[in-house]
Amino acid sequence: MSSFLRESIIIKSTAKVVLEIHINLFLSQKNPNKISFEMGVWVRQIWEKNSYPTLQIIFPFTKKAGDDKGDRIPKIIDLSSKFQSKNNSFARLIFNEKLKEKGEFFELNDNPISFQEITGKDFPIINIKNTHQGYYYRFRIINIEMDNLIVKQQCSSFIGDPIKRSIRTIGFHINNERNLDKQQNIDDKRNEIRNVLFNCINTFVVCNMGVDILDSMQEKRSFRVLEDHNVWGEYLKLDTDECIDESEIPKTVVYQFKKEGRDKKQLRKKNFQDFQDFKLFIRFLETEGNTWNILPTISAIITLAFAANTLYSFVNYLWCPYATFFCLIILIIITFYLFWRSGK
Repeated sequence: MSSFLRESIIIKSTAKVVLEIHINLFLSQKNPNKISFEMGVWVRQIWEKNSYPTLQIIFPFTKKAGDDKGDRIPKIIDLSSKFQSKNNSFARLIFNEKLKEKGEFFELNDNPISFQEITGKDFPIINIKNTHQGYYYRFRIINIEMDNLIVKQQCSSFIGDPIKRSIRTIGFHINNERNLDKQQNIDDKRNEIRNVLFNCINTFVVCNMGVDILDSMQEKRSFRVLEDHNVWGEYLKLDTDECIDESEIPKTVVYQFKKEGRDKKQLRKKNFQDFQDFKLFIRFLETEGNTWNILPTISAIITLAFAANTLYSFVNYLWCPYATFFCLIILIIITFYLFWRSGK
């Protein structure tokens, strides 16, 4: 089965380019089995003059039976319209500072940015033709199943601990040759993959306050809460999907992980080198607030107490154990049901 955890996202180019990648992973507590993956691609440099290469992004995904029906198949939503208006504050959410207006372009630290629509998208492949230096593309993938990006292991017992805890590992690869999907004829297109260099990959994990990062491949750069609830609420909300429910925003935090290539000192050297592949894996402990979680513990305690009382009654009143045994069986059934229900 294809998975972001085991196979690589592929970014190819018909000419040599330097890209900056922005990724947001939205983990909703309201619907933990669905994840939204958001990516921004900023063309920082095209090495060949008068060249307008084609970019191709391929996501590791295999269709299952019934995926063409309903909302089961992941979908790509172009977000360029959210940034093209010069009277909105969404860009500040992504770049953490206001962009300067420069004619048809914006400017950030003397670097041009022009928000462009994706020319071709049919999940799991995105084709971006005739790109220019300074072009920026941003899109969101919705309806991704949890096991495509996360593996989960429950680590709490309801009998001794009514709080539901689980250890999860989330991760993805970009242009990692060891994990490239061989079904995509990568061997014939390896040069197009090597045409892509990265000067920065910036990842934000947006999740609830019950998440505690245990370990990560990249160093955690920062930790903060979502500042402007109204702006974030509008940004996260789409006609077809909500990454995070509006009621979750006040209880949502952001972890940042960033890998950078060259810096200002390296730019003065002739032998600077950007990086060509990337992987990020994060292991975290998640505590889930669910009113169902405490019920199995209470029911187990009552059942054990009742079982002890039944044994005592059976020894002392051998002539009338039937009603007690009947109640005990009912309680055991209820306990098993609550264990099953709280694990969903």
